[in-house]
Amino acid sequence: MFNVLLAADDQLDRPLGGLDRYEGSPIEAIRGAARRVFSNRVQLAITERIDLVLLSGDI
Repeated sequence: MFNVLLAADDQLDRPLGGLDRYEGSPIEAIRGAARRVFSNRVQLAITERIDLVLLSGDI
């Protein structure tokens, strides 16, 4: 069996375009969440011994 992990359009450093125009926006929290998701995917790929990780779209 061939195990594949697919992820698309992560937008790691683009938290909700325009959000920075609003005072008190949780930009860093959202950016941190996106990075944690990415980190979790990497850990999942290692743990599950994924054969191929395909990242597509805007990363």
